[in-house]
Amino acid sequence: MISGSFWMAIIIFAIIVVIALFTYYRLKIRRRAGEDAFAKGLLASIEGDFDEAIKNLKQAAMVNTQNVMAYILLGDILRYTGQVAKAMQIHLSLLGRTDLSRNTKVRVYKSLALDSQKKGDLKKAAEYLLNALEIKPEKWSYDMLIDIYEKLGEWEKAAEILRKAGAKDKERMISFYYAELAGSYLENGDIEKAKEYAKLALSFWDKCPPALLIMGELNFQDGDYKSAIDYWTEFIKNNPGKALPVAERIETAFYEMGEFDKVREHYQKLIDKNPELEPIRIKLALIDEKRGDVDEAFKVVSSAPKQSENIAIFKAYFSAINQGCAEIANELLPIIKSRLNPTYQCQNCGFKTQKLLWRCPKCGAWESFLP
Repeated sequence: MISGSFWMAIIIFAIIVVIALFTYYRLKIRRRAGEDAFAKGLLASIEGDFDEAIKNLKQAAMVNTQNVMAYILLGDILRYTGQVAKAMQIHLSLLGRTDLSRNTKVRVYKSLALDSQKKGDLKKAAEYLLNALEIKPEKWSYDMLIDIYEKLGEWEKAAEILRKAGAKDKERMISFYYAELAGSYLENGDIEKAKEYAKLALSFWDKCPPALLIMGELNFQDGDYKSAIDYWTEFIKNNPGKALPVAERIETAFYEMGEFDKVREHYQKLIDKNPELEPIRIKLALIDEKRGDVDEAFKVVSSAPKQSENIAIFKAYFSAINQGCAEIANELLPIIKSRLNPTYQCQNCGFKTQKLLWRCPKCGAWESFLP
């Protein structure tokens, strides 16, 4: 005969099984609900319905606290919708967890970098990116860190990171960074540092435009006008579209040497070697006009291999003078003056300036300015 205690044990066991099964299926349902909410949150974010995305991702995170990605994405969307403080709070809370994988921790640091950037704290953003790169070197983190250092004007740090990143054509960009540093020192009156970094820039790329200009300026200030002319001439050969303001500096250097009469010969040699140097051709023609030889000025612009709009305007101007049409010549004079003082426009964002710039102060694009 089976005792009462045996049946009691069976009943207790059955109750435990029922409770276990109930708990299991409840957790399974909750997990499934969490997964469904996460999927709905992702879909809503893709569709641009951020309120719905936030609601579902919050639910997914509450149902399954181990779903770290739900927290990360929730913070990212909050940042995107302008709720930066909440985004940072969520992302920072994740750093205290001990169960994060290396890849997940990198992802959190990247989100914190974006939070800090949105907040306007670029230095903190750089710190988070350095943390991410210590764990896992990635192109995305390198690129963002370089961009931040550019915005901060931390040119030496930008060059260092670019070296580590192993970017394509890095020597060219590094030369620009050192040239920017040289320019800063020149503005602050530190001539030795300016020269050191301008030379360093040219050691990475011997045609670096701002470095050539700076070396020309430094030599001019030292009274070495010939070297200044050499640097500026090298600049013109490689940057014909930006030659006009630099040609003015060359003329000043010849004047300081007491050899202004040699400017015409210098320009003639340049266009003999490169007939398409339109700005120098125009400067040469203007010298002939000042000498009273308008016929020669007309010949100089007429012999240009490319009959551009600029050339056509100067031809019309010299022709009007030759034919005694003072009224037409005077009407053309304001146009002539504007062509001699070009405005440079960023081809990326449209920003305009009359200065020779290599990085757009508005959009950050490099080598984007054309006259």
